[in-house]
Parts: sequence; C-alpha cells; structure tokens
Amino acid sequence: MVKKLSGMLLFFLLILALAGCSGVETKGTDKTKAHIKIWYQRDDGKKMHVTFVKNPSQAIIVLGKGNVLHLKQAISASGARYTDGRNEFWIKGDKATLTLDGQTYQCQVIEE
Repeated sequence: MVKKLSGMLLFFLLILALAGCSGVETKGTDKTKAHIKIWYQRDDGKKMHVTFVKNPSQAIIVLGKGNVLHLKQAISASGARYTDGRNEFWIKGDKATLTLDGQTYQCQVIEE
C-alpha cells in the first residue's frame, strides 16, 4: 500500500513539474486535472503524444497511424512507469524511455 501511494504521489509531483512546459495540455477542473497531454519526440525523430489519465492511473500513447497503447501505471523505484506487460513507458523529468516490442527509444518532451 505504501509503495502504491508513493508511486501515485511521485506521478502527481511529476505532472505538476511538467505542467510548466508549454507542450503540456490539461483537461478537467482546476482541482481535478483529470487528463494531461504531453508531446514527446523519440530519438528516431517521430513525434507522439501521451495522455496521462488520473483515474484509473494510466498513460494513453498515440503513436500515429491508428496505433494507440493503453498502459497501466506500474511500481517504479524512480520516475513514473507504465506497462501493458509487453510495452513500457518510463518517465523521469522531461525525458522518457519507450519500449515497443523489444525496441527501445529515448524520448524528450517537446512543444507542440
């Protein structure tokens, strides 16, 4: 229970930190901020956006061409981690690592 709470706290602290970036879009009332959308650029040059949903805690990653991932939040010692058991998105600050079918990409928050 403590790990889950600390993971959730870390997630919301991360979102608050990123909220100052101009690539961040929030939806919901000032108190709920139910959805937060952040744009990333992968190291292969492709752009994607990730919508972080508060309840249930998940990341919806739109990769383009109808390819969408729904990843649930997982336990992480550092940063915020989302996975579906096969693919993974791990955030730390304004950088992230995306693993798709065994291929790993480094990602950076961008303005969009």
